[in-house]
Amino acid sequence: MNITPQAVFDRIYHPMCPNKEGNLWQHDTFHPLRIIHAGMPCFVNNKGSWRTRQEAVPAIENRLGDVVVDIERDTVIALLNDEAILKEELLSEAMKDYSGPLIFGSEIKGHRALISAWSGTWISLMVGNTEKDILRAKLGLPFEHELREG
Repeated sequence: MNITPQAVFDRIYHPMCPNKEGNLWQHDTFHPLRIIHAGMPCFVNNKGSWRTRQEAVPAIENRLGDVVVDIERDTVIALLNDEAILKEELLSEAMKDYSGPLIFGSEIKGHRALISAWSGTWISLMVGNTEKDILRAKLGLPFEHELREG
């Protein structure tokens, strides 16, 4: 399934922009030359297991329902610092045997952050360095490269 966040929709329909013939696509009209930017994969099948793409989470977060596992701010920090957390220490009794993708939710500076993770024997984040640094900035922590240099 491919979906589009509002920002992409706005970019395709709203700005007035030139077409290849030198004319202008008007505001609030469809810009067919930009359709290649419209979709992004929301879910990815990796080795038979479906998971959400971190980039797609903002577009689907209002439809996730009760699949989000809430965690504390300190747990987010521990995961960012690559601390070993057993799934039994973090997941509910009903999920302690679960292995696969997770979406964690946590309040950071008054806003709900959704974070992709993996449950194996250990819990690990499934976000790249850029996403980790965004979370670090929101939490007031040093960036990953600063930790390596310091």
